[in-house]
Amino acid sequence: MELLQLKYFCDAAQTQNFSKTAEKYRVPPSNISQIIRRLENELGVKLFAREANRLVLNEQGKLFYRKIKSALSLIEEAKEDMSADNDTFQGTIKLLIRSNRWLVSSCISKFKEKYPLAHFRIHHSTLKEYGDYDFVISDIKPHQTYDQKILLIKQPLMIAMHKNHPLASKPDLTLADLSQEEFIAAKDDASLYRALIQLCAQQGFVPNITIQSEDPNYIRAYLNMGLGVSLLCPSTHPKKYPESIILKSIGEYYRETYVFCERKSYLSPVKQCFLEDLIQTFEKKASPVASPETKTNES
Repeated sequence: MELLQLKYFCDAAQTQNFSKTAEKYRVPPSNISQIIRRLENELGVKLFAREANRLVLNEQGKLFYRKIKSALSLIEEAKEDMSADNDTFQGTIKLLIRSNRWLVSSCISKFKEKYPLAHFRIHHSTLKEYGDYDFVISDIKPHQTYDQKILLIKQPLMIAMHKNHPLASKPDLTLADLSQEEFIAAKDDASLYRALIQLCAQQGFVPNITIQSEDPNYIRAYLNMGLGVSLLCPSTHPKKYPESIILKSIGEYYRETYVFCERKSYLSPVKQCFLEDLIQTFEKKASPVASPETKTNES
């Protein structure tokens, strides 16, 4: 059982796609298949099962993955410790941030000030969903296998519109009332876009999306022009919407942001410390559900 063989397995366990692992390590996909097969023969058990034309870890594979990932992490930590000052925290923290990006970024900034020898590798795009991440901050479950899910914040979903919109003064606004409205939405891979599509489908209609942007500044500007309505949630971002924009409650709809990771016993000290700081950062920012009509910060 070789170290590189175990690294291939762990990456394949995360992606559940041998081709992606082969691409990462720049080897033919057949090499990955052969290496996994040799590993299974050595262990005497199957690690992957094929379901609906895709590979998934079976129960033995999940157990082996947790143990081996922990072992590989310890090896990496040992290498870092050999060059580390015993009185300092150092190491690399790998993040995929898919929601509440500004608040996570502020946590990173403060953590870096406290522990300057800590380093970060960060992805925001869902195109980078597969990878060897220490923490995934998201409102949907990632494809990677993690044994811990911690709720960071629960935010009510609301509708933003110009204060002069015909529905701005309507009490008890519902999503169904907006079936004929023009929507300003985030890009297709954004969590609020997915939430908009799913919630409207539950009400029996497809939203008429006339504007899409990945930049919240443009969404705010288009709302200020009265070009449509937008689904959002009360934000942790400090930049506020103009006074002309109001939020309307549309019922009991929420976005829950989680951090997905390994259990603390598997994490290095610097990663455990970052996780604790991350949780505390969100706890400080958590706020009560907004009133039916209010002004809010940017999402």
